[in-house]
Amino acid sequence: EDAVLIERGVPTQQPSTRQWRFVEDGGVVSVDDELFRDEHCLWVRGDSNAVKGTLTVDGRALKFTSSNDVKIWRLATLERVAPRRYLLRRVAFEFFRCDSTSVFLALPRGKAHRQLSKLLKALLKRRKLPLLNRGYANGHAGRRIEGDDNGGLGHRDPEKALRLSRLTDLWRRRLLTNFAYLSALNELGGRTRQDLAQWPVFPWVLAFDSDAIDLGTGRDLSKPIGAQTEERRSAFLERYETFEDPSGYVPKFMYGSHYSSAGVVLHYLVRALPYSQLAVDLQGGRFDVPDRLFLGIEAAWRSTTNSMTDVKEVIPELYYAPEVLCNMNSLPLGKSQSGVQVDDVLLPAWCLNDPLQFIRVHRAALESDRVSDTLHLWIDLIFGDAQQGPKAVERANVFYHLTYEGAVDVEQIEDEGEREATDAQIAHFGQTPPRLFGSPHPRRKPAQECAAPLFLDVPLYGECPAVSCRAYVLDDVQNAQKLFGPDAPLGEKAAKSSTFAKDVARFTKQLFAPKKKTTKDHSPALCVALCSGGGEDNASVVCAFHADRGVSVWRWSEVPDGRGAPFSARPHGSGRLEVCARGDGDGNTVTALADRRVLSVGHADGRIRLHDGRGRIRASIRGPHAGGSAVACCGHGHIAVTGGTDGVVAVWVCDDAALVDGLLHGDGVDDEGFEGDPVLAPSRSVVREDDSDDVLVCSHLLMGHASSITALAYSPVLDCCVSADVDGYLLVHACRSGRCLRSLQVVDRRESPPATKLAILDVDASVVVAASTTLALWSLNGGRRCVVTTPSPITSLATTRAGTAVVCGSLDGQLTVRRAVDLAAVHTIDLSTHGAPLNLAFGPDDRHLFACTSGGRVVVCSDPRSRLLQLDAALSNAVGLDTGLFAF
Repeated sequence: EDAVLIERGVPTQQPSTRQWRFVEDGGVVSVDDELFRDEHCLWVRGDSNAVKGTLTVDGRALKFTSSNDVKIWRLATLERVAPRRYLLRRVAFEFFRCDSTSVFLALPRGKAHRQLSKLLKALLKRRKLPLLNRGYANGHAGRRIEGDDNGGLGHRDPEKALRLSRLTDLWRRRLLTNFAYLSALNELGGRTRQDLAQWPVFPWVLAFDSDAIDLGTGRDLSKPIGAQTEERRSAFLERYETFEDPSGYVPKFMYGSHYSSAGVVLHYLVRALPYSQLAVDLQGGRFDVPDRLFLGIEAAWRSTTNSMTDVKEVIPELYYAPEVLCNMNSLPLGKSQSGVQVDDVLLPAWCLNDPLQFIRVHRAALESDRVSDTLHLWIDLIFGDAQQGPKAVERANVFYHLTYEGAVDVEQIEDEGEREATDAQIAHFGQTPPRLFGSPHPRRKPAQECAAPLFLDVPLYGECPAVSCRAYVLDDVQNAQKLFGPDAPLGEKAAKSSTFAKDVARFTKQLFAPKKKTTKDHSPALCVALCSGGGEDNASVVCAFHADRGVSVWRWSEVPDGRGAPFSARPHGSGRLEVCARGDGDGNTVTALADRRVLSVGHADGRIRLHDGRGRIRASIRGPHAGGSAVACCGHGHIAVTGGTDGVVAVWVCDDAALVDGLLHGDGVDDEGFEGDPVLAPSRSVVREDDSDDVLVCSHLLMGHASSITALAYSPVLDCCVSADVDGYLLVHACRSGRCLRSLQVVDRRESPPATKLAILDVDASVVVAASTTLALWSLNGGRRCVVTTPSPITSLATTRAGTAVVCGSLDGQLTVRRAVDLAAVHTIDLSTHGAPLNLAFGPDDRHLFACTSGGRVVVCSDPRSRLLQLDAALSNAVGLDTGLFAF
């Protein structure tokens, strides 16, 4: 019954057609031949029960056949393959696909998982996994481990994977939030939402013992949740000391239950579909007894800290998803013994029964200084050296032995009934993550020792301290030497063709010419971007694109310039694009992409143009916008989105042939007759031209608007595009699958102009909508969270990655920093002498905010206090470690 791997040798050459072949001993095998088969495969899904079937692999796809369904996943769609555990055995894989979905397959019988791993590595070596072969990183959180040199297949040793990454160092230097770091640790530890038994685990951080809220006090993170009080800790220690198993099979333990299990996850998600149905199935066709349901936050805290059978931690959804606290589907949850109808989750008094307010404060508590100072102690308990052994006993952190990997070898159990009972207990009573740290986890640095991201101090709750931020205007490059020419990339010097005689003549003309005005009007700057190094010296450059086709370039460095600025930016040339977009001062017409590419729309001929690093047109396409032209665009990395006057939104892939193949053919029917379920939207469209093949390819058309598009926003983290139209509607689409997720009417056309600017907050899945002087925050799941009125019309928007602040540029030249949760203004920067900010962009680490203005200037906003810390960070990045030179 074991799977059999058929090894066919190596390919003789790189195939260009369907009939690539393996050759061995004169035998020929085509691409359709079966290379792997396992009849005991399990497709594990977090939203339904596991499905048993047969997994087969050929040269092009994975095929899963169950009793009533056939599912096919092409190898061309795989971006990463991560080894996973199933029932505490390393017999599973999670396949991450380019459409932002994943597939969890377990092969529990025999050596099937080892054979499949061997086959995947062989296919990788033979370049049959294009997205893995080129090490493609799609920008999604946790999609690819930094420093993974194993071709995207992940590492069998999680500790090695974590050591290769710089996640811990980024967190210590406060470049990663606590939420992001815990999410990364869970992913590295194999915790996945595709398996309820291995759902990500987060800590309780507040103590819900009083009606008041104080972020400075709360749960003791140095102790397990079961040992928060000395009385309860003594009771569990007594159980450990007095426990003796007559058979000698069960070792001593303190806790009979676990902090995370399938039952715990469904307990918290009982009000959210489809987990409501899974909770019903778990209880034999009905909801659990009302008094045992998730009634309220305070009741759950009391049970967790007082009951001898309840030691559950929380799930990450309680830090970002207010929807799980509401009974939006009016589920019949019954009545408690006191006669109270069970409906929404009961919340503490301090949040005034507002789920969103509870989530905001809970998230603020997770990011507070108190939690940051002690979170490493909780990490030791869950993922570190206090997970097992003498330290676990010392810190009262010993669980039942079947929750640990390697406690029992299920394959050696001969009795079928005993084996099934052991598997059932492992599946339903908790699984401890693998150990990621063999030594105590380092402590996070104090905030004053770190060059933290800009506006990180803006709190989600409570009074806002003074924001330290100063605006620095970059030197003018209009009159600088023209280093950027037609044969030189952005930021690279062109060969000089002038002679000495010409230089003398030019100098003489300038010397005796009439004096010109010292203040010169510049063309509005429509877009600014910090482009990573691509030249010979690998230097980064800041590029600003103007309405008159002008391009201004500055050489960028994180090292302070010695004149008071916490960075260095000196003029490095200027140039012109071959064709410009409309010059009406709208920052929606130009967007910067990866590899110094620039996408522009709004041209007189209606075409969409992609410019390369030399300013030349790499692709010029009329586009799919029938009866009109593209008028707005946005993008990130290799993905761009355009919107037209016909209401159509198009998704484009720029310079990424492997991703194009994965998205276009996905699971659909390709030109070779390969059949499967369609992955693209019904309005699939492919636009190519002979001179731009694979350079700019339209992968999807996103339909739903009945009027012209006015604004766009794209989030690579959430893989979603938000588009606004003249009628006031907002549509949310999944970019890589093309599916429409949500339709919201955010503006009443009779009372307000349409939305002109959008910005997505990745942290809590919300979007900031600007319509003239109205600024509103909407949840992507539906519902307006807050709305404010600004003194002047909004001209630009930007959000921090940490989700703490929203930055708004207005027509009166003011740059306003607003708190993300309620859009309250906390700081203002006056840029009126340079014009209205038309485009805003944060740097890669959020330490600098770039603003381009209608006066043609580029302004950089930074924290002036971080000059020495910036130098320390720059030296750390250069040598690959933390120098700690300025630890004061």
